[in-house]
Amino acid sequence: MPPIDRQEAIQKIREYRKWYHGFEILPGIWTEGEYHIGSTPEYLSSNFNIHDISGKRILDIGTFDGGFAFGFEKMGAQVVASDIIDQTRTGFLLAKNILNSSVKFFKISVYDLNSDQLGKFDYVHYSGLHYHLKYPVLALEKINAVLEPNGIVFGHGTSGEYHYRTIIRFKWLDKKIRQYLNKLPIAYYLDGSFNNDPTNWFLFNDNCMKTMFIRAGFQPDFVKSKPATEFGHRSVCYFKCVRVKDPDPEYWPDSHKQIFS
Repeated sequence: MPPIDRQEAIQKIREYRKWYHGFEILPGIWTEGEYHIGSTPEYLSSNFNIHDISGKRILDIGTFDGGFAFGFEKMGAQVVASDIIDQTRTGFLLAKNILNSSVKFFKISVYDLNSDQLGKFDYVHYSGLHYHLKYPVLALEKINAVLEPNGIVFGHGTSGEYHYRTIIRFKWLDKKIRQYLNKLPIAYYLDGSFNNDPTNWFLFNDNCMKTMFIRAGFQPDFVKSKPATEFGHRSVCYFKCVRVKDPDPEYWPDSHKQIFS
């Protein structure tokens, strides 16, 4: 498809009213999404110490409007974008046409990721998704399966690190008990009321996130939450982990041999 004239592109960008990602789609022209992405190079360097992705294969999971995916492409990466929502129902296809982009889109769940269909990647960008999943460890195992050896998964998303300390009734506990609890890997199941979003299933503290990554075959470089005061009691976890092995199996057939012998 031939590139769209700049003035026509600006008109189409402004006419589209369902942007979720707010990103600089053309020089000086921003989409009017509620989730502001900002500068992709700054996002990578300041949060993940990633600077040069030129020539690297990157999978952007849960791409939606493609704000991150197209930003990675502008930095020289070979990008594949995936989502369970079709590209025609978001701003993705419009942005792709405006940019004359080569980003490939797959309508596929994180649970169905496979290297036969998608190939292997140097990086997987996994943001804003893990707390929406019923099976978060399975999702990490599927990410493991499409990463090259020593490939990197990185991203961010809502964390339970501060929420459970302030909302759940921990304030009345003895200080020493609170300090001990803060060291435990904690996940808690949500009743659908968190952030008024019934698609939120779990929240995890940082130690729990680290443990899940490790059991899924990753070595955490860092897993660290930051307060997000604009979201009340929410906090955001940033993570960067290296694929070092296959995931731990769910069950070892001989694991109970000593017990039953």
